Amino acid sequence: MYTFKNTEQNNYKASDLETKSMLYLIGMHKEKEQIETIVVDCFNDVTGINTVENNLWDIQSKNHSVMNPQKIGKSLFTLFDNFESSVNFLEYILFIPKLKPTYLIDSTLNSYGSSNIVKKTLVRVENGLKAEFERVHSNQPDVTSLKKFMDLVIYVQDFKRVNSYIKQITKFKSNTIKSEEFYKSIFDEIRNVQASKKNSFIEGSSIKTISDVLLFNRHLHKKDIHTLIINRFVGGDLFAINTVPIPFLEILNEYTDFQDQQDLIVECNSNICKSFFNKNDNKRFWRVTESIISELNSDSKQGIKNIYNQINGDKLKLPFLDKESLLFLISTIKNGWNDEN
Repeated sequence: MYTFKNTEQNNYKASDLETKSMLYLIGMHKEKEQIETIVVDCFNDVTGINTVENNLWDIQSKNHSVMNPQKIGKSLFTLFDNFESSVNFLEYILFIPKLKPTYLIDSTLNSYGSSNIVKKTLVRVENGLKAEFERVHSNQPDVTSLKKFMDLVIYVQDFKRVNSYIKQITKFKSNTIKSEEFYKSIFDEIRNVQASKKNSFIEGSSIKTISDVLLFNRHLHKKDIHTLIINRFVGGDLFAINTVPIPFLEILNEYTDFQDQQDLIVECNSNICKSFFNKNDNKRFWRVTESIISELNSDSKQGIKNIYNQINGDKLKLPFLDKESLLFLISTIKNGWNDEN
């Protein structure tokens, strides 16, 4: 018998935590709507950037089996290094497993500043950061700068299963629309995409502006992640141009003119795209998708017009989804459902 003892399970767990931190940023952070781009392993494990590239949310994630104050302080090093750099970050976030309640003033909080850490523990955290700074830079950190940084740090505790981070993004009312294995498979796929962004070598490279970091292709746009997730639920490429789902042919055949058929397909694709990527309409789009999937779960053989009636399509009044576009969406989801089953 051979017992495997030296596998990289800790790296695997660390990757999971990094992906959780990325999904936290775009799915749970209070300013998630502002964050449009996620940069991977450049400034830090994960860094969120807004559209005009003047706000950056910096995240360091650490998954030590024992997160004592010394290790917490050591884990703050890259965030502190960034604090002292020429780049202005809006937030410095340490994403970590749940800490011992005895370290905290209010242990019920999952997001807090240094003021929620009991005084004697905070001193040990600061000492851990100082020790790491001295080890790397061979000198002591500026005390005033360190104190100012400690007042800015936000600690976010990971207390959810990986599936929960996906569910938070989907905006479905029900979390049982798909199996837990399905949600886990999406998380794994996103983790692998995120990990693939680290394959290039950038050590020693410099940038002059924030936008320069995008040249390294170590980033993901938020819409890319949202698109990946919705496509998995739809069971195909929802935004594939000029692709007609088979169930929609009964609608398409109602148009005798070929040009009219082409215009209808283009219009349906365009309307679905507008509805999904419009921030004001996105939540309702997810809810409609949820209703369609639920209908297919209850009766996969029913036609698209029947599903349209079951979800009260005429009363939904979605700004971009007219009747034909909604039938196109239903057809796409039904097509994907049939392929999977």
